[in-house]
Amino acid sequence: MIDIRVYLVFDNSHPDPTQLYTDREGRVLDHRENFWRDYQFRVLQEKTITPREINATTKYGCCGGGLLGVIVDLKFDAEEVAARATKVEVVAPDGQTSTAVFALDQLK
Repeated sequence: MIDIRVYLVFDNSHPDPTQLYTDREGRVLDHRENFWRDYQFRVLQEKTITPREINATTKYGCCGGGLLGVIVDLKFDAEEVAARATKVEVVAPDGQTSTAVFALDQLK
């Protein structure tokens, strides 16, 4: 099994997560843990490789800090992923794309 982990983290360009998701006592006001489902995750070699599983874990700040982001785990069958350059793309709902390239043939 090959695992690829993607972190989606709110930054300063977004409204303060504490104002959006929790009250001052840290109670969740709006369950937006599934926001990551609006993103597209692509793993490409010679073709797009489809993950066997996609799981996500939400991350909250301490002391009512609100939703900070999510960790998305993409799981693949090892025989589907070759030891060569692999591109991971994350496409946001607004079309912005982040890309990382890994040289899997150089990993030990």
